Amino acid sequence: MLGRSITLQLDKYQFLPQEAITGKVILNISKPVKAKSLFVRFVVLEKTSRNRVGGLGAGRSGNRGIGVSAGGSTARSTREIFRFDLPLDGEREYSRNEEFPFTMQIPQEALPNDMQNMQQMGGVLGKGLGILASMSPLGNTTRVYKLQARLKVPWGIDTKASTDITIQV
Repeated sequence: MLGRSITLQLDKYQFLPQEAITGKVILNISKPVKAKSLFVRFVVLEKTSRNRVGGLGAGRSGNRGIGVSAGGSTARSTREIFRFDLPLDGEREYSRNEEFPFTMQIPQEALPNDMQNMQQMGGVLGKGLGILASMSPLGNTTRVYKLQARLKVPWGIDTKASTDITIQV
């Protein structure tokens, strides 16, 4: 057991695009540790699921056409599309039970372009367009917003914590 952990504590977990994220990182260390840095990371993951077409098959009327065979499946992928690090402290020896408050503005470039446009439209129209875009028959793409805290330990195992957050339209 390393004898250290990190807690990422936020004031809230649901945000509007123009809001700031506030909270604190709490280090729980049984003995002092030399570390290179302590930072909070804002990450955006894009998760995609698409139905795969199984191949050519006979339609109900006997015509050959493209259809989903019994072997059809769903392809899923996840990729990181945005990352922003907010340094909290630099290289030094960290000791037990230190707290590091932080404030981070939600980076506008991390929001999807359509969300930025819908935000400008606002109201029912903006929300309606967002719902329609998410119902595409080609597949479903969602964004997952995460906040991570990490104590970077050279020649050792980093201590880290992560939590999901929600950014509402």
